[in-house]
Amino acid sequence: MSKKAHDFLMTKSKEENEDWHTIISLNGQVDIAKGGIDNAFEFLFQTCVGQQLSSKASESIWGRVVGLCQNLDLTLLELADQKYCTDLRSCGISNNKLKAAFKLRDRFIDQPSLSAQIFGASYENVTDLVTSNWGFGAWSADMCAIFFCGQKDVMPTTDVAINNSLLKLHVDTKEIYLYAPYRSYLCLHLWKATDERRL
Repeated sequence: MSKKAHDFLMTKSKEENEDWHTIISLNGQVDIAKGGIDNAFEFLFQTCVGQQLSSKASESIWGRVVGLCQNLDLTLLELADQKYCTDLRSCGISNNKLKAAFKLRDRFIDQPSLSAQIFGASYENVTDLVTSNWGFGAWSADMCAIFFCGQKDVMPTTDVAINNSLLKLHVDTKEIYLYAPYRSYLCLHLWKATDERRL
């Protein structure tokens, strides 16, 4: 699917926006990498930890969480318990993020099929299922839709990097819809260009 998406974006951007076409050409074909996470709780826990942090800080904290799981011989679901609050705080997770993680854990325990429901849901239902959890908003839902569910047509309008990219490219909101049904791939291009300081 990624080659089909790439060919579509190359053609459409050449017609509509030379700056975007240049970015997509330089990036080459991009893929939606789901990172091997097959459980929505793990994905959302990690997403919660990384909210409003740089990629480097987020990866550092998450590495400590994974290390804590190994040291205590626990799963992430087992670790996300109030009795391990002090240990998790020592990883660098704020109290509000821990509150969100603990509440999320309770829901996944109460609804064992929730991960499968999220994975198989439409974009609208992913949004509803994710944002109905305390501490999880539209950005978390969009990240889940793209990187856990692998949905190809998501435009996370609450993402700071995406919005900054659109401003720099002087893109009208209506123009974004021209790239359906592959807007997730367009976002991957914008994130990559931002990370490589080409935007």
